[in-house]
Amino acid sequence: MRTLILLAGELCIDAWGVLPELSGPWDCIICADGGAYHALRLGIVPDVVMGDFDSLAQDDIEDIGTTTTISFPTAKDKTDAHLAADEALRRGSTEVVLAGAFGGRLDHTLANIGLLRLLHKHGVKAMATDGRQTVYYVTDELILTESPGRIVSVWPLSPEVHGVSLTGLRWPLERARLELGDTRTISNEFVGGPAKIALEVGELLVIVNRFPPHECHGDATRLP
Repeated sequence: MRTLILLAGELCIDAWGVLPELSGPWDCIICADGGAYHALRLGIVPDVVMGDFDSLAQDDIEDIGTTTTISFPTAKDKTDAHLAADEALRRGSTEVVLAGAFGGRLDHTLANIGLLRLLHKHGVKAMATDGRQTVYYVTDELILTESPGRIVSVWPLSPEVHGVSLTGLRWPLERARLELGDTRTISNEFVGGPAKIALEVGELLVIVNRFPPHECHGDATRLP
């Protein structure tokens, strides 16, 4: 079951329908509070709009046309994005894309990336994107195919990561050990064909940069 969660961060509208991560069809679309403005801009009718609605007006909810809203108090133990991820799990999602996951407050950006780990623990394949860059959480291996020259960075998320191997990239690596804070695997490049990022022990974040800022001419800011 493929679920799209629209969050209130930046989203490069020009990338919609171009990046494979943002392509439908979707079995379920969930908007977390201000993420509903992205749905309005894209002409998408979500299955549910949820959150504390501190950044979404009632008139806008009506304009979106969704039949289901779930309201939470402002004082709560989870972010709107986390509640949306919980809803995706409740509905039986097996694949989740968090769109509009970056930009604005750094704490929310980091929290949204952390949701990839949470979803992974529940057996869900997940990624987070703003349309320009996509983040994956990896504990075993990831295979990607991108245009030559596009940038990919591999960042150790756990204190130590062992057996890191990179193949199909400009700078390969074989069973290397990385520590948290190590920058050796930042800014690698695709060379064409499939690339494989693998590890034996630990956790990695893989960040793919597809569109430099000048290549996105749509609204790449947070929608109001």
